[in-house]
Amino acid sequence: MASVLLFTYFLTILLQFTEENSLYRTLPYQIISIVCVIVFIFPKMVNRSLKVRVDLAVFITLCAVTGIFNFLIIKNSSILNVIECSFFNTIIACMIIEKKINTKWIEYACYAYIIVFIYRIIRMGLFERITRFSNNQVSVALLIPVVLYYVLKDINSEELSILPALATWIISLLSRGRTGIVTCTILFVAVFLKYYKAGSLAKEHENRKKLRKILLRLLLIIGCTFILYSLFSQYSEQIFGKFIDQGLDNSARQIMWSEYLENAGNNFKYLLLGVPKRLLIMGEIFNNNTHNSFISIHANNGIIMFVFCIVLLARAISYAFKNKYYIYLTCIIVFCLRSFFDNMFWGTWGTTTFMVLIFIPLLRKKSENREVQI
Repeated sequence: MASVLLFTYFLTILLQFTEENSLYRTLPYQIISIVCVIVFIFPKMVNRSLKVRVDLAVFITLCAVTGIFNFLIIKNSSILNVIECSFFNTIIACMIIEKKINTKWIEYACYAYIIVFIYRIIRMGLFERITRFSNNQVSVALLIPVVLYYVLKDINSEELSILPALATWIISLLSRGRTGIVTCTILFVAVFLKYYKAGSLAKEHENRKKLRKILLRLLLIIGCTFILYSLFSQYSEQIFGKFIDQGLDNSARQIMWSEYLENAGNNFKYLLLGVPKRLLIMGEIFNNNTHNSFISIHANNGIIMFVFCIVLLARAISYAFKNKYYIYLTCIIVFCLRSFFDNMFWGTWGTTTFMVLIFIPLLRKKSENREVQI
């Protein structure tokens, strides 16, 4: 049941990028979030197995308290954002790490995203907007379930499929978002190397079967690459013109980030609690979107929560490196790099994926012993 619920949860996130009607877009996401939390928490309460981990209790409390202060004084956050971020996203992340779920359902969610975006590209055309935001958001949406799929496969030592990474890479190329192209290329290369290594190290009696699978998928990759090359040959001027001509210097993002950091550095209250977005020149133009998830942590919860998240992120990177979870490590890098240029988490729908990335070192050891605490 948990696996199906999480599959549905990620489908409701997909609605945020494709559905224009506000009620049909937000209500399913809110309902399924509540259901996921109840399904995870209620049996533990009934069985009296609900135990509180100090580190996660600190995280939830700090997120809630700083969010409320921000809501009352700075007014960047809202009560709904505080509840979602500090409670719903946190609990659903714990639910995912507990390994009650079948990762096949996360893979199905990846394919659902891929199919929807391919359909929208075919229906609307290569250079038309295929999300309710800019096409730059396509890679943001795709990486939310895809990163989670590969992280879970890696830490659970399960055989992974190369197809989600390949399709995500191709769709990101067609969407022409620069950061999306870079991050999805890194992910695809890492997954391909892992997949090839797994095939080459197969047991001797399985070598032929593995080799056939690798060759077939290599042929698929070559075929997709040929199609991609044909498209790029036809539309190279438009694609590379957009990709190269727009530099970072004096861009709207850079102006907003500089203005935000300047305000934070010149006012202790803003440094502590977050800079009011309404004071920023670019705030109205960007509809209060900082286009940087790490700035969003500070904007909505202040410096203490920001530092705490960075510490947990550093711990996750160290954990992945020490335990040789290189796909997990790559996913952290890819997700954070993509998040640096857009709001992927913290007040948006990739927050659960981010929390999975930083909570794994806290919960993984207990998960292996089937004694996960939240």
